[in-house]
Amino acid sequence: MSAPAITNELPLNACCHDCDYPLHGLERHVCPECGRGFDPENARSYKLIIDAAEAEIQPTLDMKMLTWLGFGLSPVVLIFVLYLIVTAA
Repeated sequence: MSAPAITNELPLNACCHDCDYPLHGLERHVCPECGRGFDPENARSYKLIIDAAEAEIQPTLDMKMLTWLGFGLSPVVLIFVLYLIVTAA
């Protein structure tokens, strides 16, 4: 009788789709927390959790442009609102 295969071929950050239980190193291809099955050869059967500290979100050019547009338009909008207040009085 052979020992059950351990799922070491999964990435270290592989987790259950339903309950986020870590799946790396399990003896069976079933989540012990919720019972959902997974296939180590099918990456769609589990999800990869990314540590927020390791995940760096790089600002895109569009984000930078929108930021500058926001700062650039703020004084114009303020002046327009003040103009409307003064002319309405």
